[in-house]
Amino acid sequence: AILAGLLLPALARAREESRKAVCKENIAQIGKAINAYSLNYNEFYPFSWGPADTVDTVNDPQPCNAMTSLAQLYPEYLGTDQIFRCPSMTDDQPTVEVNGDAASMTLYEWSNRNYTIKNSSYGYDCRLYPSSKSNHILLADMDGSYQNNKDTSTQNHREGQNVLVVDGSGGWMQNYDISK
Repeated sequence: AILAGLLLPALARAREESRKAVCKENIAQIGKAINAYSLNYNEFYPFSWGPADTVDTVNDPQPCNAMTSLAQLYPEYLGTDQIFRCPSMTDDQPTVEVNGDAASMTLYEWSNRNYTIKNSSYGYDCRLYPSSKSNHILLADMDGSYQNNKDTSTQNHREGQNVLVVDGSGGWMQNYDISK
């Protein structure tokens, strides 16, 4: 029993490190898809005008919907909705849903349909573009500011989060607070 008591925390830490690595790889794959998208769309990142994810239109005057913007990568650049799920996430599975009523769409509307990602583990700043300051964070997993807020319902990982910055680099950032 003592041996099991010593090993279980170590196993839990190893399991979480593995989840963080998969999360980091998911973010890297999404980053590669964003880059490929920008190469095909005149150096623009995926962007979809409102309704805004935020209600603060004074401090955030560019209304954009981050999850509809990010969903522009589906299915051409990312063929599965599971790439939008961090393995540490305990909430609902992410899904990519068609906006509008598919039954009433014309053929043109269906072929140019617009998607939205529901229940994504990751947040995306759809206001950025490839020539933005290279250290701006473009994509990150859920709030990792465990040291500041012990509310685990807003976090995927303790004490930090995986991020992707505009220049394509990224990785683990401790106590950073980039939420969706």
